[in-house]
Amino acid sequence: MIRLLFLILLFSLPLSAWSHGDLHDQIDKISQHIHSGKPEAALYLKRGQLYLQHGNYPDAIVDLGKSMELDPKLKVAHYHLAQAYLAEGSSDTAEQHIKLFLKSLGPDTYGGLSRGYGLLGKIHQKKNEHMEAVQAFEKSLKNNTLPAPVDYLQIARSYVKSGQQYQQKAIDILDQGIVRLGPVVTLQEEAIELELLLGNYDAALGRVETLRSQGISDANIFFKQASVMSKAGRFEEAQGCYKKALAEIERLPAYKQQSRVIVKLRHSIEDDMSKLEDKNESTGKAMTNSSSSRS
Repeated sequence: MIRLLFLILLFSLPLSAWSHGDLHDQIDKISQHIHSGKPEAALYLKRGQLYLQHGNYPDAIVDLGKSMELDPKLKVAHYHLAQAYLAEGSSDTAEQHIKLFLKSLGPDTYGGLSRGYGLLGKIHQKKNEHMEAVQAFEKSLKNNTLPAPVDYLQIARSYVKSGQQYQQKAIDILDQGIVRLGPVVTLQEEAIELELLLGNYDAALGRVETLRSQGISDANIFFKQASVMSKAGRFEEAQGCYKKALAEIERLPAYKQQSRVIVKLRHSIEDDMSKLEDKNESTGKAMTNSSSSRS
């Protein structure tokens, strides 16, 4: 009875609930139970998960393999073996295990399919197989009933790494995330960077404006607008926005102006303004020299 209560308590705790000290204690307790009675697949599985959490990948692989020897139906071990082999740098072996895990799932096992395809996408990323990563991440998203911004970001970033011709597809997937999740700052900021890469400066400015409704300060908004205008070659407008950003900072209470975030923002604005002035000066000299040579 005591052993049963121990197992119920043990398996009810998520791995993330334990610190490294707790992990050592839990590993020791499971080891005692393994050595004191009949070998149980569930105990080897749990200890393998704990080793994995602790970063002890060789022992994790041994225990996870042992759990499958004792219970071949314990297909979830393939998922954790894929995690361990990926962490060790054995991407091909990791891919074999995650595909076995996915093969064991039914079509309605949405949570398992989402996690499995998500891990397969990371394996493809590690192997620099970026279009394969896109396909895996898209399947993960399709089976995810509660997607988060990261689910859209990883697809977009894999598209970008697949080549310049896929940058618009990356923007499209980010917009799908924005439609579903709302104007999430991380998705909009990623889309802004991609719009800039494509030279879509007005679209980038439009996206910057949407950040205002997400609680981004006016100083940050003006700073972002200035950065876009500078890249678009609209230097006078950029300088105007930089000045507005500094003015917004000056309106803040003194204690807020001295906060680390605002001090860093001020330095960024002043550095960019200085670079822009140098660029304008260089452009002016070049135009003067060109006029002199023609005359």
